[in-house]
Amino acid sequence: MSGDKQKYLRSALDAMFRPVAEDGFWDKEDGKVVRGLNFRLSDDGRPVWSLDDTYIYRYVPLAMTGVMNWRSSDLGDDSYDGKIRSELAYQTGNLKKEDILRSMPSIGMGPLISVFSMAFRVFGDPAYLDTAKMLHSVSKERFRFDINEDSHVFCGWCRLHDAAEDRGLMDDITAVLDTVIGKQGGDGIFEFSNSATRRHQNQMYTLWGIGQAVEVTGQTEYLRNIEKTLDYTIDARMLENGAFVWEDLSAVRKFRKRFIDRSPVYWEYIYPCHQAFFVNAVYHYYGAGGARRYDSEVERAMEWIFGGNILGRDLVDISGIGVPIRMMTIGGRIDVKGQMFKGTYEIGSYISALTSIIGSSGLDRS
Repeated sequence: MSGDKQKYLRSALDAMFRPVAEDGFWDKEDGKVVRGLNFRLSDDGRPVWSLDDTYIYRYVPLAMTGVMNWRSSDLGDDSYDGKIRSELAYQTGNLKKEDILRSMPSIGMGPLISVFSMAFRVFGDPAYLDTAKMLHSVSKERFRFDINEDSHVFCGWCRLHDAAEDRGLMDDITAVLDTVIGKQGGDGIFEFSNSATRRHQNQMYTLWGIGQAVEVTGQTEYLRNIEKTLDYTIDARMLENGAFVWEDLSAVRKFRKRFIDRSPVYWEYIYPCHQAFFVNAVYHYYGAGGARRYDSEVERAMEWIFGGNILGRDLVDISGIGVPIRMMTIGGRIDVKGQMFKGTYEIGSYISALTSIIGSSGLDRS
């Protein structure tokens, strides 16, 4: 991968905790991470950023999962501890509101279990562990692991087990692992009940959960299930330049796109976060003891972000705020209606990917 990995990682962390007034993602007044920033293009084609202050409960929990993956790793330091704990306090306050707790989706609750579990291990505050255990209890009652996004709850349970081993929790993890494995089809794709189940991001979420569960339970026979999905993803969805399409293109869609509709369509959008989702799936596989090597595919996936794309440009440079621009079409457009923003969950996955790559490479961690 071209460029300085450490530089990219620090730049992303700085952006996460830089004030919104300085084109960062930190709300100084409320002491919390925001959902994201919107942008428009100036006359000379540069993004001009502004606050997106809506709250959708997958953004910040996944963002903080990436931050805590870094903070709890050998690479982590105390540079942002004050702001991390401020965000944890903000989330704790939200969780005391019954309507929020009752309506929170699995893609919000699962990452929060991970975040508070890792926070307990880093900071030693038993209140963080209590919060993670409470969320485990709620999630066990609410979610049935019938959609891919429930895999985030699965991930959270595994992080909680890392923080506080428990026989009952191990039984929960083992039971869900069997359920999830049973969703895999012959082509390697996991088929849950949600309509978007086959899409790239949903498949990668599922692999995160399986990888962490195998690491916790030691059921390494399921590593072959991860390999099957990774192999399918590489063979069927990875383009020559390392980019991943997020849904298989049928002949009908290709015909429609070529001969009827010349505007960009969603299955031609390439996202840096989708690149990172794949990288994180590979490293969860490695962490569980996987022996197959996907290093070259990881390299290609990340290199697409840093200059291997159709524009030949670093997507961090394009954004101008220290993190990759949100997306690019296969043809190289970034100005697509509905996509002109940057969400913090994307940054979280990017931080996790860089942390894993650097941590596994033996680079100087100073």
